[in-house]
Parts: sequence; C-alpha cells; structure tokens
Amino acid sequence: MSAKRGVGSIVGTITQRLLVNSWVDPEEVSPILPAGLRPHVGTNGGVVAGCCMIEIAHTRPWPTPRFVGVSLRAAAHRISVEVGPVDQPTLAVYVPVRHTDSRPAILAGGRVFPGVHVPARIGIAKDDQVLSWEVCEAAESVDRFGIAATASLHGEAAVNSEVADIVIGTTLGLSPGRQVAQLEAVEMFPAESVAQLVELKALESAFQSSFRSAVEAETLLMTDVDVTWTRSQLPG
Repeated sequence: MSAKRGVGSIVGTITQRLLVNSWVDPEEVSPILPAGLRPHVGTNGGVVAGCCMIEIAHTRPWPTPRFVGVSLRAAAHRISVEVGPVDQPTLAVYVPVRHTDSRPAILAGGRVFPGVHVPARIGIAKDDQVLSWEVCEAAESVDRFGIAATASLHGEAAVNSEVADIVIGTTLGLSPGRQVAQLEAVEMFPAESVAQLVELKALESAFQSSFRSAVEAETLLMTDVDVTWTRSQLPG
C-alpha cells in the first residue's frame, strides 16, 4: 500500500501487529454500530470482528527525523463495516475504543490527531516459539477492557485469504471522537500488506466472547513494516 504523506501525517514502523479474528453473524453486530455504519458481510455471510494489538517504533509527525520518534503499544477491538451509499460503499473498520500505554498518544488523540486513546497497561512476551500480549485497563480508565492473547509462531510465511484482505486491506478506521456522537476518520497505510498466519493458542476477550455466533478465523502477524497514518473524512 502507499500513502501520500503530508504535513499532519504520522509515520512509524510496526515492530509487531497481532490480529485475532472471528466471523460473526451480522445480526449480532448491527445493534452495536453507530448510525450510518453497516456490517461488511463476507462471502460466507459473516462479519470479521476481532482484536488488534500493535507495537510501533519511531512514531513521529512527518517529516521529522526517525530519531525523534517514540515507541508505543496499543490495542483495540475492531469490526469490519461499510459506510456511504449502499450501492457504492466504502469499506472501513469500526473501533469502539483504543487503548495505549503511551502518554503522548493519550494526550494527542482526538485533539492533535484523530483517534482517542485511553490508558492501559500492556505487556508483551516473545521468543522464537510464542508471542503473548496482555492488555488491561489502567486504574484511571472508566471502561471495562482486557485482552490476553497467546499465539504460536509456527505458521505460514504469508497468507492470502479473505480475512487478510479485509483486515489488512482496509485502510479507513472510524472511532468515536471526544464528542462521542461524532466519528473520527483516519487512514492507515502499511508499506507492505504481507502477514504471517500464526496459530492462536489462547484468548481472553470479553468483546470476542460476547458474540454467541463467533467462529474463530485466521490469526495474523505483521512485523517490521513502515506505516503512515493520515487524516480522512467520513464518506457521505
């Protein structure tokens, strides 16, 4: 993927991005979507919903140099959606809430740049065999949130699937702003869309388990990919 960088863009390098996915019945998804968003239904009749856990290095406003960037970790739940005219929809991902351990991201999100973040404690453990993430709300957070995910790193070198196309190929992210009734839009452009298929060994997520119809889909891992975020507009 490519993005037109300009003043106001944010750039960095994804050191790792773990994407845990499920297929969910659209009828379970529709009631929790804001007005104007519709479930994006795949060829099997389901909607991709899941968890995204991401670690980013050298995060900085473009075109500042790499050495001034900061590292951060963030996690969010996501639902694949459509927005705009039904006959010409735009594919997007709806993110109900974003969590991070980065104070700059918390301060800037929804003010300097789209994407409100709330504080979380995030731990990562990784070796040649297994990758584990643990995300829990910080003491001052007011919402209930938690993810514990463990994946075996013995997987395919790359994956080509409908889930990967939806999850990685979707650039537009929509999430509530500081005025919750309004959605903010941001586009995320990884320099490459290659992901490794990994085996999910364990998952604890109240969000995922809240869907009675959920069927496990592919778990994907992206590593060492440059990325650009740009402001966007909510399609009409």
